[in-house]
Amino acid sequence: KILNNIEYELIKGSLDINITDLCYDSRKVTKDCAFICLEGTQVDGHDFIDTAIKKGASTIFIEKDIEVSQPVTVIKLSNTRKDLSLLSINYFDNPASKLTMIGITGTKGKTTTSWMIKNILEEEGKKVGVIGTMGVFIGNNHYETINTTPESYEIQKYLSEMVNQNIEYAVMEVSSQALKVGRVEGMTFDYGIFTNLTKDHIGEGEHENMEDYIYSKSLLFQKSKHGILNIDDKHYQDMTKNNTCDIHTFGKNKEADLIINNIKLLRKEHFIGLELHTKGLIEDTFLVNTPGEFSAYNAISAILTTKLIGCKLESIKKALSKV
Repeated sequence: KILNNIEYELIKGSLDINITDLCYDSRKVTKDCAFICLEGTQVDGHDFIDTAIKKGASTIFIEKDIEVSQPVTVIKLSNTRKDLSLLSINYFDNPASKLTMIGITGTKGKTTTSWMIKNILEEEGKKVGVIGTMGVFIGNNHYETINTTPESYEIQKYLSEMVNQNIEYAVMEVSSQALKVGRVEGMTFDYGIFTNLTKDHIGEGEHENMEDYIYSKSLLFQKSKHGILNIDDKHYQDMTKNNTCDIHTFGKNKEADLIINNIKLLRKEHFIGLELHTKGLIEDTFLVNTPGEFSAYNAISAILTTKLIGCKLESIKKALSKV
């Protein structure tokens, strides 16, 4: 079941066994789990095979040609990190397919935009889960995370919990690193959002150059059904070069589907923010409860996304005025 749609080679043992869990950290191995050897920048999981077997792992997934003498099932994969995502999707019964998935990528604005979308959807009475920089939020549960986008196994585990709690929408910050190494491999996003792109995350263990960073970000639009992009960003064309989704745009550019027509700074009692006037797809005025031109861009991406989802304008307005 967990090998469905994955290319593999059975090196030894039997596939006819029950797996209790998937594990890629030897310290967390439990009896009869499958241990997946991931090669990282600092640590190589292949070095911990003996430890995993001693702790009870019944199956070992390898990427390298390694001899395993113990009587366990050994399966070779071409890329264990990317395949961990596919294994996890199968193990948790593809929870993303039971949710409306909203993925947000960009250098800045991911967190703010995700919370704007969350608030608008909740104003519509929808149940929403969030995965991002501030952690994972599912109902009343909050989990701390190390990375903006967690490892693929954790992503699927959190999405599965959302499904179990009858959550309908998952809003997820999708980092360039996650896209590059395959943490969202095999996933489909109903809506993919691009906020902006500036020079960042270039260096050892991240992206070797700006081209790699740009390309990694653009991968989201090969995994999305609908793309919602900032047409004013100088990397807009790079993001849409190889896209496989339909494209919807926002920005000051008159070619945008939803245009930022005018921004006015407002300062009233208990309110510092913007009055944002839009043209194009929606001709209206929105109050945004955070100041700065960047807030207008975050807000208009949230407006366009939730409009495409089918949210009422009054819900969008109400949520943005208090988020």
